[in-house]
Amino acid sequence: MGITKHQLVAAKAVLSESGFELTSRGEAFANASAAKLVFRKRAETLLQQFLERLDTVNSNPDYAYRVEGAVPFGSMLSRTERLGDVDIAKGHRGGISEVV
Repeated sequence: MGITKHQLVAAKAVLSESGFELTSRGEAFANASAAKLVFRKRAETLLQQFLERLDTVNSNPDYAYRVEGAVPFGSMLSRTERLGDVDIAKGHRGGISEVV
């Protein structure tokens, strides 16, 4: 996953104050991931399982929110056979129709 831009800026400031600097190789290492790539077929299976769980959640009146939509983005939209992760954007709305 790497580090956030905020964390990188903070790290650069600390290094600068101590007389060191972050090299491009150090920055690349900080942003590296040890996560294994996943094959597209597995990613598609995970996405399908996620969508099935959304149907379960949306059909249960005990949950406070409903998911209005979920769509994949990022590398899932490419033709790449090996993916780093499965990115999903979602929208939701309140689901309680009465006050108890």
